[in-house]
Amino acid sequence: MGIFDIFKSRPSAPRAVSQYQVTVDSEGFTIAGASYRQAAFKQFAKSIGASRDYRYSVKVFLIPERDNQADPDAIAVYSPQMQHLGYVPADLTPKFHAMAPKTRGKQVWRMEVDAQLYFWKNLWLLNIFA
Repeated sequence: MGIFDIFKSRPSAPRAVSQYQVTVDSEGFTIAGASYRQAAFKQFAKSIGASRDYRYSVKVFLIPERDNQADPDAIAVYSPQMQHLGYVPADLTPKFHAMAPKTRGKQVWRMEVDAQLYFWKNLWLLNIFA
């Protein structure tokens, strides 16, 4: 099993009960697992009228996946239409968990963040700025 094989499963979107927006800074990162979710990226790009020639400022949601067997600290990235686009890289998840409100039981939080959608080397990709 390769390092990206853990991203191949398609878990259902968890029920988000607490939403808030985070402050954007100038540093960004590319989400993990995008190459496995190109169908979702194509639908997302089509929904905003994106072409392969430009970069687009978009909002996406970060939602923790507590039931992720490969990584219980995983944070999934979803489009506004709740299309699963990928994951926050594992080395960055502590930053987002630290910013998140404390929840009880099975409740989960969700963050709305600024991102940039673009096409590069035959792939739709997403950079998050948060």
